[in-house]
Formats: sequence, C-alpha cells, structure tokens
Amino acid sequence: QENMFYSRTPSTILKCGHYMHISCFEEYVKTNYKCPICSISLVDMSLKWVELDNYIQLNPIPEIYQKKIDIYCYDCKEHSVSDFHFDCIKCHQCKSYNTTQK
Repeated sequence: QENMFYSRTPSTILKCGHYMHISCFEEYVKTNYKCPICSISLVDMSLKWVELDNYIQLNPIPEIYQKKIDIYCYDCKEHSVSDFHFDCIKCHQCKSYNTTQK
C-alpha cells in the first residue's frame, strides 16, 4: 500500500502497464495470475489453457445445459459469444480462459 512513485523498493511494470514492487509481484504470482487492478494475465498461461482445453473435452456438460453465452475476455478485451461450461469459459478470439460471463 506504499506510494509506488516515492518508494525506494524496486518495482516493475506489469504486462498491462500497471506497477508493482518486484518482491510483491514475486509473492503475488505464487497464488494469482491476474493483475489485481485490471485482471489481465500477468504471465504466459498457454500451458494452463491447453490443460483446460483437455479438461473441457474430458468433462462435457449435459446437453440440457449446453448453450451459447456472452462473455468478456480480460486478456484481449473483446466481447464475444462462447460455449457455456460450469468450470471455465474459453475466449475463441485469443484462446484464453481469463473470461467472465456478461
């Protein structure tokens, strides 16, 4: 909660343009992958997205619940339509699962 611009602690610029102390970033990414301000993925999540692709393929939802939904992707900042799933929803534009239902 220290002012970044007057801090003597080394800081870094995140992929999204926000700032964070390097020591705070190293601790934060142990349990989170999204920027705490704008929710963009801070690290390369492509391997995790492949895992989720496999999970979705192995765990389809029952036909009664299959539907298209409007989503927002935090990574590519696009609104689009995707297939509903109980656990996660994929952005078909950038292949990320860093999404939310609108």
